[in-house]
Amino acid sequence: MFLLVFSTVPGLECKSYGFVPPAELQAFPMIKINNKSVTLSNDGKLLIEVTLDNSIWSAPTDEIAFHSATVAYVVYKAIPFAFSTPMKIQISKWDHPRILFNRGPNNEYLVLLGDSNQAPYIAFGFGQELGHALIDNLNGSADPQLWFEETFCEALAVWALQQLALEWGKSKDGNLKFYAQMFSSEAKNLHYNTKPPSEGYPLWFAKNRKFLTEKCNDRELENEGHFPYFHFFKGGRLAAFIISEQ
Repeated sequence: MFLLVFSTVPGLECKSYGFVPPAELQAFPMIKINNKSVTLSNDGKLLIEVTLDNSIWSAPTDEIAFHSATVAYVVYKAIPFAFSTPMKIQISKWDHPRILFNRGPNNEYLVLLGDSNQAPYIAFGFGQELGHALIDNLNGSADPQLWFEETFCEALAVWALQQLALEWGKSKDGNLKFYAQMFSSEAKNLHYNTKPPSEGYPLWFAKNRKFLTEKCNDRELENEGHFPYFHFFKGGRLAAFIISEQ
């Protein structure tokens, strides 16, 4: 959809070393860990399976896969129709989040995540790429207005962090309450101080639509802070907060 790079993933394995605490497992009974993957199911129907490559990660692989599955859980609760067919996602290490739409040998999505031992960062990165995978499942073709898709995925990822903070905040377990604080704090950090354009989005979009459409695949523009592209990425985070307040 937005990156055409061929990638060969070696034998994938997600061994569980027991780093996910029992209270966290109990909070998400739809998520199961086995010796090769983490699965999210509903009434016996597989919704998503997450595996990691065999790299040496900063965080335990079962913890990374589990927190990825928790993001899928809160998204599924909100938009269950997007999980119309079982989805398999294999995660490999890279410098920042990205999804490869050429698929793996078993038709699985290939997601690249930056290595981090911070659970909120892992969840945010996975949430972004899960958004792309769900849109691909629903649409089945490339989106000519990719800037809007990127904005949606940013918003979805921040919203997922907020929802997970709410889920863990309900628990009496101290560790889960700590997770709630971590995820809530990360969502606020990602929010920055984004404000809508003074002329309003309709007029702003009318002025910048040509640029956004032609440059939708130029990811460096976000890093350079080029206004139209950068603004929509940050606008996505603002939109997530607006939605979550409703």
